[in-house]
Amino acid sequence: MIRVDFNVNPAETWDIILTTELDTLEDVGTYANHPEHVAVAKGIIGPVKADRACVDYNKAKSIMKDFDLEERVSRAVQNFEAGYNCAQSVFLAYSDVFELDMETAKRMSVSFGGGVGRMREICGTVSAMAMLAGFKYPVQDISDQEARTRNYAMVQKMADMFKEKNGTIICRNLLPPEDAAATTPAPAARTQEYYKKRPCGRFVGDSARIAGRMLKGELD
Repeated sequence: MIRVDFNVNPAETWDIILTTELDTLEDVGTYANHPEHVAVAKGIIGPVKADRACVDYNKAKSIMKDFDLEERVSRAVQNFEAGYNCAQSVFLAYSDVFELDMETAKRMSVSFGGGVGRMREICGTVSAMAMLAGFKYPVQDISDQEARTRNYAMVQKMADMFKEKNGTIICRNLLPPEDAAATTPAPAARTQEYYKKRPCGRFVGDSARIAGRMLKGELD
């Protein structure tokens, strides 16, 4: 990847930055000494250049803690039984893996509960898996189509795994008919009867397990 950007800070004296992304330090040497690169540097840039600076660096990669998969699955189910919604239950089970603080994680995931704002669309646990995939497979450069494709492919793979086990990823089709029809914003009371008839705890466990395998790299 090669990109040219222009300075927008008048307090700085530099005008142009050329960013080149390569796989290895050896590739940097190959690029620097390539005849076409040398020709451009000497014939085009050299005559108009007042000064230059060069920096070689390694891009920071996502820092992820190791974890016990089944413990995280149990944690997700416990989250749901404690009163968190379906999306939060899965997302919060892994938020500390990326050192994301709990309060921020709660806010990021709360609106996806009940099939997105209780509209009974995509299951909140599937949305949580997709959110977690963004930490494992980020798209840091908006022009990086390969990274975006990799992210989307993983989200689709996880959704297919959930669908294979449960038949669908649509909330209203996963719930009993009387619950699927309830789309008012007010959530149902978390009573013993609620937990007896709702299959959501099972979906939380399924998605937490799939997400954990994804984070461990087992689905690559």
